[in-house]
Amino acid sequence: MHQKLLRSAHYIELGSYQYWPVLVPRGIRLYTYEQIPVFLKDNPYITDGYRAYLPSRLCLKSLFILSNETVNIWSHLLGFVLFFTLGIYDLTAVLPAAGASREDFVICSVCLFCFQVCMLCSVGYHLFCCHRSEKTSRRWMALDYAGISIGILGCYVSGVFYAFYCNNYWRQVYLITVLAMILAVFFAQIHPSYLTQQWHRLRSIIFCSVSGYGIIPTIHWVWLNGGIGASIVQEFAPRVVVMYFIAAVAFLFYISKVPERYFPGQLNYLGSSHQVWHILAVVMLYWWHQSTVYIMQYRHSRPCPEYSPDLSTSMKFLTLRLWTLPNELRAMKLRTEAVLFLTSGLLPAGWASILLGVLKNQQDCLGSEINFLFCNQVQNRSSCTGTMERWAVRLSSQITAVFFLLGKHEQRK
Repeated sequence: MHQKLLRSAHYIELGSYQYWPVLVPRGIRLYTYEQIPVFLKDNPYITDGYRAYLPSRLCLKSLFILSNETVNIWSHLLGFVLFFTLGIYDLTAVLPAAGASREDFVICSVCLFCFQVCMLCSVGYHLFCCHRSEKTSRRWMALDYAGISIGILGCYVSGVFYAFYCNNYWRQVYLITVLAMILAVFFAQIHPSYLTQQWHRLRSIIFCSVSGYGIIPTIHWVWLNGGIGASIVQEFAPRVVVMYFIAAVAFLFYISKVPERYFPGQLNYLGSSHQVWHILAVVMLYWWHQSTVYIMQYRHSRPCPEYSPDLSTSMKFLTLRLWTLPNELRAMKLRTEAVLFLTSGLLPAGWASILLGVLKNQQDCLGSEINFLFCNQVQNRSSCTGTMERWAVRLSSQITAVFFLLGKHEQRK
């Protein structure tokens, strides 16, 4: 080896291997777990390869050395490059080919921007966590957690937008709810104890809750589309399940510190749980991006019904109509009784039959009104069957009395 390179090379221990020559910039050395400051002690099963006590300039230079953070840094740095490239490809090729609207371009841009921010925040923390100032290290940790929240927000924005593509009311409800939850997480970071080791479990619970909340709109979306038998549910629900499965596996690696727990000191540089967590995070976000593109193309190939009224207005009107229908039918019955009593024996032949037809037509109109207001909202008439059958019974019970009176009047004549 060249003499100049030898002067800038350090011999460090890589797990249980022999001493290997690793080129590092001057002023940088690697430490064992016992030698690093307390705020860097997170995983006792990673025993060496730590960077510590570095100024910002050397933190940046440590990007190109082999340490126990190298895979963590480069996995998300390459993840940023991946999502940046996908953004350019989507905006220039995928979306125009699908006939995307301006909203599609905005949603795609927001989603991929959130993913890129998530990747960069993670890179920043793992690059500068070794800063000699604990305060600076904590700030980068807070930014890393903020990036996770932004990445979650990107998943929700695209998922909710296309899941409730034909239902503006619920789309707004869930988007506002998710945004409020993310803002609440941001405000929680202000608490002085939020980034401490004592709050480690609480932080995990908070992020699991924010991520798991997506199950609620997913179930609601399945119900609105007519259950698991609906075509769009069968197309898209498995993708949601796979995304949550990847996230759950990644989180299990993160909290269990497996496999280094069973091989302490053997996986310091490659194969640790946090590295697996990073790689699975990129895989999960990439999978969700592909799923978003898929459902976007699905929505454009199967557009919404021509008339899709705002749910808040139509549901309020539907509730009012269902509340007043029984009274309306009872009034119809009383009017019929009054007409038959006052005109008993005076109605010309066939008038009762005409009145019977009018009432039957009104029954059909009322049933059609319920069907139009309710069934068009779920975009799948099969889910309306139970509701329509229950209302058919109630309608029939009111109408039957009217028909019975008209029938008796015809018999007397």
